[in-house]
Amino acid sequence: MKKRHFFTLFRQAWADSFTEENIQSAFEKAGIWPIKPEIVISQIQLPRLETPPPPDDCDTIKTPYTAKAIRQMKKSIKEEPTQEKMDKIFKAIDTLQAKSSILEHTNKGLESAIQLDKKTKGKKRKLNLQGEDASKAQFWSIGEVLEAQAQLKAKDDEEEQEKVAKAQRKASAEATRKQKEKDKQDKAIENAVARQIAKEARARRQIEEREAKEAAKKLKASEKTLKKLPIASPKAKKAALKSKTNAQASNAVSVEVQEEEVVQTKTRTRVVKPPLHFEYK
Repeated sequence: MKKRHFFTLFRQAWADSFTEENIQSAFEKAGIWPIKPEIVISQIQLPRLETPPPPDDCDTIKTPYTAKAIRQMKKSIKEEPTQEKMDKIFKAIDTLQAKSSILEHTNKGLESAIQLDKKTKGKKRKLNLQGEDASKAQFWSIGEVLEAQAQLKAKDDEEEQEKVAKAQRKASAEATRKQKEKDKQDKAIENAVARQIAKEARARRQIEEREAKEAAKKLKASEKTLKKLPIASPKAKKAALKSKTNAQASNAVSVEVQEEEVVQTKTRTRVVKPPLHFEYK
């Protein structure tokens, strides 16, 4: 418990205990007023002789307070139920219930203290708001209180503006970061497209080069084949041309002879010679 929590608890206890009735009863009970010496003498007792503790008895049943002892007692009651064992069980239940109530009350008090500490945390203000010497007692007039309140308000406004500016800077930085990421992605896409275009152009160039090489190879092979053929003399060329002309003339004569041939058709009695325009081949 902290100092600022003490007065809230002490005030209620003071109001409940320090009453006129309680004070008079306390003086009368002690024999102070009205004076009664016999009350004091009656409280004095002669010293009594110390009695030795009873010897330990192994057969004495102990009150079970732990889970293991309670299980053993339960088993013993099932085997041999007695009134003494039941009394011990009831006593253990009462004691454990009292302890549980005390712990519950303590936990509630701790939870209340934590909640109160959370509420009052961060609300402390320095008394020396105007920068005066704080080693002596301070007295505040209405004007000084108003001036201190104005200073606190100005300080709070400044802190609020700083928070807003910080939030704006954070938002601007976030927007800049997102824009950089977008530019980076766009640039990556452009680079990928450029690489794809360059790859396709390189593939087309390779195909064209391969086709050009194949064409050059074929041309070279044909030139090589032509070089291997024998070269004919002018007389041989003239004889070949003449033989070709004679072959063409003989073909034309054979065609004319074939046209003049007549197709004959036999009947039962005579041979019929049809005209040329009825002739069929």
